[in-house]
Amino acid sequence: MGTGVYSGFFLIDMNVRNTLLRYTTLPFDAVVSGVTYSADNSLAGVDPPKLSSNTDREAFKIKFADPLLTYSGLADEMIGSRVTVRGGFYNTSGSPIIDSTGTQVLQNDPILNYTDCIVLYKGFIDIVRYTISEEDGAIFEIECASPMASLDALNSFYTTQNSIRQRIPAAQWSSAPDTCFDNVALGGKSQEVLWGKI
Repeated sequence: MGTGVYSGFFLIDMNVRNTLLRYTTLPFDAVVSGVTYSADNSLAGVDPPKLSSNTDREAFKIKFADPLLTYSGLADEMIGSRVTVRGGFYNTSGSPIIDSTGTQVLQNDPILNYTDCIVLYKGFIDIVRYTISEEDGAIFEIECASPMASLDALNSFYTTQNSIRQRIPAAQWSSAPDTCFDNVALGGKSQEVLWGKI
């Protein structure tokens, strides 16, 4: 990789309704560390996020050419499913090499073990959609949740007695009411509250 001359492939794992879907961009089915990845898929592309800053919201996208809408039945079940995308490499060193497991890899052959792959994405499917255009036909697009997806999320927490009462079961409240917010605001004058003290 240091020379800048390398060639790679993707391994995609999706767990949809406890059904494992495993695809590869290799031109043949590949067995990687005892797991078979199918080349018989309609994978049209993998768009990794474009990183421009440490808080970038760009998401990881996987696209399948799907003119028969074969993925439409699984689309709803895919949301929230686990997905892992790994990147593997071909041996472009010009001579045979030994991989991390001690197996010889011939020149221009892919290195087929998890130890020598890079995990490019591991997370959850966030959005699925079909895009239909005259140029590309029907494309099934899977957008994976960005690692920065929840940075802009707001979680309001009201410091009132009523709000804390809604968070505690009624039976527990009647036997031991929570008084943590009783003295938060008393007519606009400052109060000294000893939190955690009796």
